[in-house]
Amino acid sequence: MPGRTRRQDIEVIQRGSGMQGIGRLRYDLFIERDGKGYEFADPVMRTFLEPIDEVSLNFHYTPLDETLASVRLSWAQDALDDVHLCHLVTHSGIPDDLLPRTTVTSRLAVRDLMPAKLRMLPMIRETCFAGLLSGVRFTIVSCRPSLVELFVRIGFFSTRTPIVDPVAGELEIMVLDAEDLDHLQSSGSPFLEDVKEYRALMSKEGAR
Repeated sequence: MPGRTRRQDIEVIQRGSGMQGIGRLRYDLFIERDGKGYEFADPVMRTFLEPIDEVSLNFHYTPLDETLASVRLSWAQDALDDVHLCHLVTHSGIPDDLLPRTTVTSRLAVRDLMPAKLRMLPMIRETCFAGLLSGVRFTIVSCRPSLVELFVRIGFFSTRTPIVDPVAGELEIMVLDAEDLDHLQSSGSPFLEDVKEYRALMSKEGAR
């Protein structure tokens, strides 16, 4: 489903030349700024793209031909083949029979510019809405321990199973359950609005 999302300023792409801007953004932030030694970083082309990108959707904000923010959406079953994402899936507590209804949101990259920062939550919401359209119930993300409360406030819950990634270091696994409306309501989650929009869309489709 490459193209526009519900928002005109956020696009989605799978493969192709448009990935180069995303790769450059990741390289600038993860490799140059943070000094991380990821295997697939290309110092010659100054890009950071990974094999799982080939089977994932990448959402991005690219005004004036420069990508300022991006995030990746992958099926949990595909993530099992990725050296970094596999541990998020296996330690998420989600039963194996529900993995076909689970996605992993990863590689959130946002430049330190206000227009980019303002697109961070909308981009994540678009990944979740794309998942809903494909029957997804659970969305897995990982974050540094210092960001746990931020994700809790938008409706994720912590699995309380920290992992240590060989490159990123200590990470907390967070899960969003799109069918737990009570939790989404009590946490004031913006994703509740997306779930309601999706259900209304499905109800309208079913009435045809």
